[in-house]
Amino acid sequence: NTTGDISATGSFTGSFVGDGSGLTGISGGGGGFPHTGSAIISGSLENSGSAGFAHVQSLPGSWSTGGSLINNRACSAAGGTQNAGILMAGTNNWNFSTCTEEYDGSSWATGGSSIVGRSCHAGDGTQNSAFIAGGCTDTPSWMGVCSVEHYNGSSWSSGGNQINTMFVFGGSGNETAGLTFGGCIYNVWVPATCTEEYDGTTWTTGGSLINARMCLAGGGTQNTTMTAGGYNNTPNYTHGYTEEYDGTSWSEQNNLGTARFSSGGFGIQTAAVYSSGQDATGVNARTEEYDGTSWTAGNNPSTVRIDVGTAGTLTAGAIFGGQSPGPTSRNQTEEYDGTNWTSGGN
Repeated sequence: NTTGDISATGSFTGSFVGDGSGLTGISGGGGGFPHTGSAIISGSLENSGSAGFAHVQSLPGSWSTGGSLINNRACSAAGGTQNAGILMAGTNNWNFSTCTEEYDGSSWATGGSSIVGRSCHAGDGTQNSAFIAGGCTDTPSWMGVCSVEHYNGSSWSSGGNQINTMFVFGGSGNETAGLTFGGCIYNVWVPATCTEEYDGTTWTTGGSLINARMCLAGGGTQNTTMTAGGYNNTPNYTHGYTEEYDGTSWSEQNNLGTARFSSGGFGIQTAAVYSSGQDATGVNARTEEYDGTSWTAGNNPSTVRIDVGTAGTLTAGAIFGGQSPGPTSRNQTEEYDGTNWTSGGN
């Protein structure tokens, strides 16, 4: 018992009753109470007032039904946010489309038609600043293209052609700072490590992916992109590789919990979602969340499909379209309110 100061050169054990204003030398911390550091107390501590403890709370994400697409489509490019999404070209049961649709968070409206109907292309951006690149066209049937188009919110215009004619590849960024990665070089049919950067006019070669693959997904900006999953011709075929791009080179991160391809990815490099797709057992609706380091399981959407369009962020995202079973194109939209991490007291 003390009403004054107490000091110890080692650890403090036993019980303490008093105002503790001058308690020092606690192992692992120091200073008196109120104590803002760490403290190891092997005896008892009597507290006659209140105590507050910081904590982090995880609120699991959930899916809800959004407005249906006007046109069933799969293998499209997409971008934007949960309340301002855009879906660009694609196929309806393997019929190539030039259709653009815009989402306001509840319903889809028709936008300007693209110049070329294409499928398995890359692209990203917003409703007023988007791009699409590469893919295949039906003139003639399944011919690879390297052409690029820009969208200004109402109409499409031609951009600079890509260096390589690519398809089933990933895209991120926007029409003046775009990025494409992975996929296959047309007519080679071998997964590639190609990365190309776009300034709105010209494409230049970026750092190569570490793991060659096609049918991969990702999101972010030209200088902060992440990509995951995919398919290649090595043993096991389906992979859970995760890589991040810093504007110069790619670095490997922790793999997906379940290796998949033809999935949808949305978000940023440090907070992303990877949902749906096909794994070793078939098509599924599995969802995983990424925090910039590792993946954790999220809740699954109700519609099982592959080749979906995506928009938004971890805490406010959406997937739409896609196909399953077989070549049957879909029109469903589902919205995701992913994990929120909040700090609180008590």
